[in-house]
Order: sequence, then structure tokens, then C-alpha cells
Amino acid sequence: MKVAKGNRVQESGFRSKRELPEPRTLNPVSWLALLCAFALFFLTPLVFADAPSLTVKASRDSVYLGESFLVEVRVDDPDASIKPDLSAIRNGAAELLGNQPLNYQSMVSVNGQVRREGFNGRVFTYKLTPATEGVVTLGPVTALVKGALITGTGPTVTVTGVTQQDLVIASVTASRTTLMVDEPFEIQVKLRIKSLPSPYQVTEPLYPSDPPHIEAEFLNGQEIDGLKSPDFQKLLSEHLTPMNQPGFTLNGFTAPASPFDFGPMFNMQGSPARFKLDRRKGVQDKQNYWEYSLTIPYSPLTEGAYTFGPLLFKGTVPTEVKADGTVNGRPIFAVGPAAMVRVIPPPEENRPDSYIGAIGSNLTVEASLDAQTCNVGDPLKLTLTLSGSVQMRNITPPKLTLQPALAERFEIYDDSVQAIKLNDQRQYVYTLRPRQAGSFELPPVEVSYYDVVSRQYRTARSLSIPLKVRQAAEITAAQIIGGSTNAGPRLHREMELAMRPAGIRMGSSGAQSVTLIGNPMSLAFYAGLGPAVFGICLFGLWVRQKRPAFKQAQRQRQGFSRASQAIRKLNDKEAADSHRAICMILRHYLGDRFGVQADALTPCEAESILVKRGIPYDLAKRFSGMMQHHFDVAFGTSQAPVDIQALLTMLASIENYRHDTPRSRLTRKALLVAFMWLSVGVAGASTLAERSFIWMESLTELSSAQSPKDFLAAAGTCQKLVDLGVRNPDLFYNQGTALLLAERPAEAVAVLLRAERYGGRAADVSRNMAIAEGRKQGLKTPMSSWLRAVLFWHYELDCATRASIAALAFSLIWIAATMGLFGMKRLGKTLMIIAAILFVLFGSSVLTSLQQESQVARPTSLQ
Repeated sequence: MKVAKGNRVQESGFRSKRELPEPRTLNPVSWLALLCAFALFFLTPLVFADAPSLTVKASRDSVYLGESFLVEVRVDDPDASIKPDLSAIRNGAAELLGNQPLNYQSMVSVNGQVRREGFNGRVFTYKLTPATEGVVTLGPVTALVKGALITGTGPTVTVTGVTQQDLVIASVTASRTTLMVDEPFEIQVKLRIKSLPSPYQVTEPLYPSDPPHIEAEFLNGQEIDGLKSPDFQKLLSEHLTPMNQPGFTLNGFTAPASPFDFGPMFNMQGSPARFKLDRRKGVQDKQNYWEYSLTIPYSPLTEGAYTFGPLLFKGTVPTEVKADGTVNGRPIFAVGPAAMVRVIPPPEENRPDSYIGAIGSNLTVEASLDAQTCNVGDPLKLTLTLSGSVQMRNITPPKLTLQPALAERFEIYDDSVQAIKLNDQRQYVYTLRPRQAGSFELPPVEVSYYDVVSRQYRTARSLSIPLKVRQAAEITAAQIIGGSTNAGPRLHREMELAMRPAGIRMGSSGAQSVTLIGNPMSLAFYAGLGPAVFGICLFGLWVRQKRPAFKQAQRQRQGFSRASQAIRKLNDKEAADSHRAICMILRHYLGDRFGVQADALTPCEAESILVKRGIPYDLAKRFSGMMQHHFDVAFGTSQAPVDIQALLTMLASIENYRHDTPRSRLTRKALLVAFMWLSVGVAGASTLAERSFIWMESLTELSSAQSPKDFLAAAGTCQKLVDLGVRNPDLFYNQGTALLLAERPAEAVAVLLRAERYGGRAADVSRNMAIAEGRKQGLKTPMSSWLRAVLFWHYELDCATRASIAALAFSLIWIAATMGLFGMKRLGKTLMIIAAILFVLFGSSVLTSLQQESQVARPTSLQ
């Protein structure tokens, strides 16, 4: 009956359309307003969609002027076409050094402790060179990702200026600025000190009794995380020199006070150690220099960016030799800019999907299964063991879902892989489920690495493993004799298959929380679009009627600027004419600014007008007095000069007072308070890493659960996320499925209903809910309520979609009203009726879901 009724409504709508008179011709303004309204309505609000995040980091928090530092921009999207915009960073020029994908998702077990590690996106590395001293704010940095503009702001970096001089030039250089893991490089510290004038240029420009001091943090001898450093004790001992020889002191290194002290060579006691660096003579910019250098070898162990420096020089340098043989010196503070070295992964070109980040010369792969006989759908544990002449520090678990031979026969759970780190090898444990029965082999697992010898990617493969997969329930030949003989087993098997729940949902979305009604900004856009169009059109009609008043208001706003320009154009040579012109300018200013007839205003009348308009009496008195003065001079015999600055100051005082009324000050305060309130972010009760870890823990428990007790424990792990405020369909589906397998059908129904509210009707949700309803009623077959077919819009769509439709229907009501403003009343009335019906249906559906969600209680078995 409802369908027929719907058909009748549709037919009546067609009859109404045929009975419409000829469309009237709209004027261009009406057509433009109507087209804008419909364009806005059908424009998808992509700006309000959920977008990936963007983070900005700096390699240093303070630098000296002339130094550069690295800026790392991480975007949670691996698309290489993304180009972050750093143009908003002032006081510095950014240079893109390169970008690389970063993707790892794993469960890592170290000494019995399990933690979640993961990121999927792209990292952009820039070199930023400040132009002036001060503070550089790293942001805002923007990027266009999937149609959404995302923004991030990094820390601030302090830039300190250094006095320019040419006596001492300090520098830190790297033999290679871009390299890969295990490729050695050298850092060289250089000091160029200007030679003494002739004939003393052969003498070192150093005071033996007062050695200069150099400082560099990386020369402290401490291990740098990610680098293999040299033996600094041995390196510095080779450059140690006696105290009476020219040299340099370095950081806080001291030498033993006594030659019989057999303790450490360098310690915190005794006098400062003096070092003689490698030296040679050179010429730079036609100036003779003595060059002192120290070279330190390194070898990278992990990928990343490393900063060496800055190098600081402090000390007195001899500059001239007098005739009597005395030497004059000059205290110098010089800074050598830091050197930066980037250890990057191999090139993206020709990189296979099976590449795991390994770099070396040889890799071996071994695979093993915990069982070689199983049923379809049974979980199998696949263990991959990686070893060989490769570095194991930066590798990630292989993505088995990207290998077609494996994905064709097995359901693979890459997100729940467990990693075990050993000294010279890595083990990864995967959960697989066979998709079909038969006797076949587990295909070889491919793992690729980058060969540093041949400079290309190579792939290692494991051996295939025989596997026999049986059907879950087998039927013997004795059971298929005659129709009546096999009817019972076949019926039993069909019932068993019908009551078998759908599998759990994998992936990482279960740790992300969503709102029941969707994105509030998108919902507000949908709901406010119609009223905004109606308001714009109504405002346009009102402006059309009030055009003279708007012109008058514009004239009032421009009164001050016109008066100021006229005063500045006065000619001082014709004093009398200038004074008369000033009187006319002041009258016109009052007439324009306050909307009065001002052709014959006297100074007293001008004072009265200003006081009535809220100007303080003393300011109005000064204005009338100035006006009276110019009036008297213009028609008198004296020729007083025109004080243009005093006139401009007077008019500015009146304007400032009008713009700073109590109402405007109150408005500014209210806007400031509103902005501060809107700027306050809501702190989450937990971090994403914590939620992701709990989610992966629940997937691991669900994958390995065998008994109702195990499934109940997995449901309890899911409840931890619910208690942290996480709401999403995948979480509720897995929890409801776990409760169903834990033989808690009533609680499973309640939780699966929540999954349906957040995600809409899906095949796996509908199947498990029907099974839970059947078990709840004590039946052996699935059961579904007839209300689901009647109220299909309520159960088929998730609450967020229904809320969006209700908001769009609300906007349609206002757009129908807008059509009525332009004479399309019949079409607007039809549209308004349809929109009102949709608004009532979907609005009441949303309110029902909100009311049901507010009354949800914690499952009793999990309390």
C-alpha cells in the first residue's frame, strides 16, 4: 500500500508538471541568484572532509646567522605528487632536498614487551637558511591532499647574529651530504686564520701562551645515535701537543696535571689539553691564510638526518707586529656553520612491492608453518626468518597481501604481524587462513633488498611448503545413499553453515573514533547552505531597495579621507583662499560624516552637531574654535599661515573617537573571547598509539581464539577501546561477533546494533545479527525482524548519512522558499513538500538513533 501510495504521489507530480503554465522570463539578476543557489547546493563540501595530518619538525632549535638546518614535513599520505607549501615561513629560504615514503605497521616484541609501531605516509626534507637574525616560525605549512587543504605548524628556531670579520674563517664540511646506510663519510673541521703581514707570514698566527678555544658538541667523544663513531680518545691523542707549543683547546678536554698520572688521557681535572691540528698554508680571496683541520670518519647505521656543528672559535688572534717586536692582537668570535648529512633509503625507481628496507649484499629467507594439515578457514601461523649480510635495523615486515600467489589462496592479516628482533636475524609471525580445500603448496615468499654492490634491487625467495586443506565438514560415501538417507545430514550441514558467523574485520580503522552524526562541520554546511542562500537573496533584494541609503553610508565612510586629501592640497601662497577653503572642507566633512546640511554651518552649529553625535565637549569645542579661527582669518586683514598638521590631527581625533566607541570596544572583546573559546582544543583521553595498540591486541586475540572464554576475553579487550571513547563500526562489529562466539547472543545483538548505527547495514553485520537474534530466541536458524524491511531507510543507512540527508532536506526547504522570492511559487511549493517529508523521515530517524545510543549500557558479561 505504501508503494502504491508512493506511485500515486509520483503520478500526481507528473500531472502537476504538465499543467504548469509557460515559464515566465526572469531578469538576469534573478537567473544569476538562482544559478548560484543551486551551484552551492550541489557542491560537495570537500573542505570539511576528514583529511590526513601534517607535522613539521626541525633538526635544531637554535642556529647562528649563515647556518642552515633541516625541516622535516611528514604527511599521512604516501602520494608522491603532494607538494607542501612552505611559502608562509618568513625570514628564510627553503630548498627541497628530497622526499621518500615511510610505511611500517608492526607489533614488535622486545624482551617480552609488546608494542605497536607504525606510520604510512611520505616525508619531505627541506634545507632552510635564515636570512636575518631573530626567530623563525616553521609554519604554517600547507599541503593539498585528496582535495583537502591540511595545515601544520612546527617549532620556532632562534637565529643569532655574528659580527662579520675576515681574520678567522671557521667551517664544518662533509665529504658526502647524501648517502645510504653503511656508506662511510668524513666530517672535516677547518679554521682559516689570516697570516701576519710580511715578513712574518711564516710564523703561525697563534699565541703559544694564550691558545684559542674551539667548541663543537659532536667533538665531545660521545656516541651519536645512528652513527658508528671513531675512537675519539685515540684520535685526539694523535693531535696532543706540549703546553709551550701553539695549538688549540677543545671543549672541556683536560690533560693530566702530572706525567706520572696514569688515569684517563682526557678528564675533567688538570689543565686544558692543547691540540695541534693538521696545518697548511693557503690563499683565499688574495689573502694568505693558515689552515688548520681535523678529519673525523663516520659510518651510518640507520636512516635519518644528522647535524655536525656549529663550530665556535673564541680567542685572541695576532694581527700586526710593531717595530719593537711586540705583537698586537684582536679578540675574535667566529662561527662555522653546521654541516648536515642525510642518510636516505634506496631510490624509489624500480623498487619492488616486496622491498622491506634492507640494504646489504645477501639476504636469505626461511618460511615455516605451525601445521601442514588444516581445515578451510583455520588460522595458520607462518614464521618468516630473515638473515644474511644485510643491516637489520631499518627493515619492516613484508606485505604478504601484495604477493598475488599468496593472496589468491590465503586470507592474510598483515596488520597483526608480530616481529621478534634477534641479534643477527629477524622473525615475523603472520596469521593465515586458507580460502579453499585441496592439496597444494604454500608459494615461496618473496623478500626484496637493495644490493649495495650492484646498486640494484634483488629478491630472495623461501622454499615452498606442502599443505593439505580439508573442508570444515566432510561427507562420506555412506551418507549419500538415497534421498531419505542423506536428507538429514545435508539439512544439518546447511543449518550449520547458515549459523556460522561472518569473520572479523581487520585493518587499522578500529582505533579511529568517529561521531554518530558524522563530521559536524559538514553537517553544519549542509544545514546552513539553504538558509545562507535564502539570506543572500533576501539581502540582495533589500540592498536593491536601500541603494540610496548605502550610497549615503559610503559617503559618510569616505568623509575623512576626502577631507584629508583636500587639506593636503592647499596652497600656502594664497593664505586667504586657503583659510576659506578650510572652512568649506570642514563644513563638507561634517555634512558627509554626519549626514547634515552643511553649506552654511557656523562654528557654533558645528559644535552642537558634534556634541549631539557623541563627541566629547572639549573635542567639539576645539573643532569649533579652529573653524572660527580660519573663518576670521579668511575675512580679516591678518595673513596667518595654515597649520595643516593641526587640522589633520583634529580630524583624526574625531575619527578615532568614533571608531573606538564603547560598542565597538565591546564588540572587539566579544570577538576575542569567542575566538579564544573556539581555539581551545579538546584533549583526547588517550593517544592514537595507545588505541592502535589495544586494537591490534584485540585482533590478535580474535585471530587465535578457540573457545567461548577466549572470545569473551577478546570482547573485553574491545571494551577497553569503548571505555576510552572510541566509536566506529569495525570496533562494534568485532566486539559483537566476539560476544556471539562467546555464546552471549543478547549482548551481541545490542553491540551489533551499534555497529549498524555507525556503519549502516553491511552483509557481515546483517548475517551476524540475524544469527544472534536466532540464538537469542533459542532457534537454530537466523532470524530477522520485519521492521527492517518497513523502516529500510533507518536500518540501511548509518546515522551520519541519515543526518546529512536530513540537513540537505532542511536546506531544500529554504531553497524552495528562495524560489518563491523569484516568482516560482508552484515549483517551490512542490520542492518544499518533498523536502519537508524527507526532513521529517530522516530527522526523526536520527533522533531515534541518538536516543538509543544515549541509553546503551555496558555488556553485563564484561563488567
